[in-house]
Amino acid sequence: MLCLYGIGFLILGSNVALFNYMGYVLTAPPYRLSQTLVGWIFIVYLVGTVSSVWMAKWADKYGRQNMMILALTLTLVGVCITLETHLWVKMIGLPVLVFGFFGSHSIASAWVGRRSRIGRRISIIGSPVGCELVEGGKTSSGHDKR
Repeated sequence: MLCLYGIGFLILGSNVALFNYMGYVLTAPPYRLSQTLVGWIFIVYLVGTVSSVWMAKWADKYGRQNMMILALTLTLVGVCITLETHLWVKMIGLPVLVFGFFGSHSIASAWVGRRSRIGRRISIIGSPVGCELVEGGKTSSGHDKR
């Protein structure tokens, strides 16, 4: 169970950190995109709406563990693609990353719900989400906000 919490914690932090970092990269040379244009990169989150549903269905059909490995691999591949210096290649990496991220998140959340006991189900499902919301800002900030 802790492994599932850890996966949720780490993938959310990685996703938030990458999108924060991309904003800085795309507004700086050599790209020098406007902040308005850079804000549009979040439109790729729509890919996550498809991914969450598909990955959950595929997890039921092919097994949660197999689909979790696939989703995490897609996330890693997406991150690697964003390391490319050509802007269009970098932009292809974001939907790949988002597809993998939302897929792994939906699988982990469903898996926690299935492994928990009926009486504790609500509090256990709420825990990773609450932890992720708190953690998301901490892992991506880059500095201490005291």
